[in-house]
Amino acid sequence: MATHNRTGLVIGSRGSMLAVTQTNWVAKALRDHYPALDVSIKLMTTRGDRSQASEVPMAAVGGKGLFTAELEDGLRDGSIDLAVHSAKDLPGELAAGTDILAWPKREDPRDALIAGPDSLAPSSLAAIPLGATFGTSSLRRVGQLKSLRPDLNVQPIRGNIETRIRKVREGQFAATLLAVAGLRRTGLLHEAAQILSVEQMTPAAGQAALALQGRAGDERVAKLLSVMDDTPTRRAVLAERRVVARLAGGCNMPLGVYVEDRAGRLVGRAVLVSPTGELRVDAAAEGADPITVGDALADELLAKGGAKLLDVSAPPSGA
Repeated sequence: MATHNRTGLVIGSRGSMLAVTQTNWVAKALRDHYPALDVSIKLMTTRGDRSQASEVPMAAVGGKGLFTAELEDGLRDGSIDLAVHSAKDLPGELAAGTDILAWPKREDPRDALIAGPDSLAPSSLAAIPLGATFGTSSLRRVGQLKSLRPDLNVQPIRGNIETRIRKVREGQFAATLLAVAGLRRTGLLHEAAQILSVEQMTPAAGQAALALQGRAGDERVAKLLSVMDDTPTRRAVLAERRVVARLAGGCNMPLGVYVEDRAGRLVGRAVLVSPTGELRVDAAAEGADPITVGDALADELLAKGGAKLLDVSAPPSGA
């Protein structure tokens, strides 16, 4: 088994194109800053990856840490020193003995519309034909989408970025939604027909941010990563994650939450919405402290009856 006393750095990553791209970006940044540092990457497969490959809907798989548990195990057994995650995949509580050691600067947090399959493809959400089949397995996206376009026939779609784009291009779905950050990081942003505002489609907590997870108390790795930590990103994502923790939710609940650090002032919005889009609760809050802002958003959602919207296991068929 690997030792915690190594002088190099072993980074654990999921094997998808996006995960590897993100991990390579982190590795390059560290190599550029520390030319003498031996940085290697170890690819790992998570339960979430296996469920994607089998095309089982994420909500049906259930459980927290679908895309993180195996990487966290690697941190604890010493086989890796660092795990690179999409922050939106992180469960509300980290595995014991681990911590987020750095939050690199956040990418664009918005969602993008992928439409197809030909040159006559709709150029916007409003232009999608009435009753068209729209692919998404995200409860957050399902509810917000139905609140904007209740006529759409929303059906589950699984797979990585390339697979979902292919399914739309082949005509299996009229359109789908993908994170702008993932498209940009993988060089596929040109596939987007429209980028939706955070007001139209409020992102998932941590969307577009990376979380660099290590062992709690690992001062060597923490010091190495300090050059990549972005304070505004860390403050904003901590506020968003506070909302998730207060609502005791995992990475696939019908919650959209986005906080922006504007020169030290945190401005946040959150939404809970039913899979039909008929029930919707919105919240807004501002403040200087991430925990206070996160609590204020969660309190408003709950005060408006948001708790009843959290008990959702999966979108109904044809929702």
